Amino acid sequence: MTTTQPTLASLAKSLNIRALEDRWLSAIEDGDARDDMLNALAELTRAGKGDVAAGLGSTWLSMYKESAAAEDVLALAREIVLRTADTEDMRKELVRLYETVHGNRPELPQLLEVSGLRGGKSPRRALRTLEIGLNTRVGDFLISRSDEHVVRVTAIDTNTLEFTVQGKRGVSQTFDPDALAMAYDPVNEGDFRVLIQLQPERITEMLEKDPVNLVIGILHSHRGRMDSDQLEHALVPSFLPPARWKDWWSKAKTALKRCSNIVLEGRNPIILTY
Repeated sequence: MTTTQPTLASLAKSLNIRALEDRWLSAIEDGDARDDMLNALAELTRAGKGDVAAGLGSTWLSMYKESAAAEDVLALAREIVLRTADTEDMRKELVRLYETVHGNRPELPQLLEVSGLRGGKSPRRALRTLEIGLNTRVGDFLISRSDEHVVRVTAIDTNTLEFTVQGKRGVSQTFDPDALAMAYDPVNEGDFRVLIQLQPERITEMLEKDPVNLVIGILHSHRGRMDSDQLEHALVPSFLPPARWKDWWSKAKTALKRCSNIVLEGRNPIILTY
């Protein structure tokens, strides 16, 4: 009879730290338990053992960076620091990794200072500021974290690190990277909230020519899952006359069935999942 080993996360949750430590190195070497390992670190921290989690995370990162690309090491370090106790050593390691991966960006030193990664701000906030500051481009869309209004980035001054955004009423605002990261999240240009607020004319065109990507955009605005009644409510009568819904939905459904990214389940209403 085969006995199933408990997960690393369950060992952490039960605070069976010795058993967790015994299996940790082999889990690192196997390389196929990433989610379980991250969950274990989070469970330890929730139980007040963030320092133990930090030690295990540091061991993992040290071994991982021996063979992984710097970009991948940075990605793992970000995941680890968000699930463990805040330590000066990990902050220094993150700074070093950002300088290695993004050292060609002239704005990086100032961005690191504004983010507070070296100290003064929580790691979560510091990393969010860095990612928004490094990855936002002119033309990108952002969505408010408080009320879901959408803006487009119209200018970036890399000398002053100021981001200018403009919403549907044409009013411009300027933010530093930290304020921008606290106020907005990145959003895909095809998200229905972007379309309806800033590019409503595209919706009419997509209804006829690209129903699949229109539905995907609506799904994005509903966290990737909705039913056909909700879809109808989103489109009728604002963009589609009630009399046209049944025919449009029949054709769109046929196209959606051929899309590998969409799952259709049930009937009356049909559940759509991205």
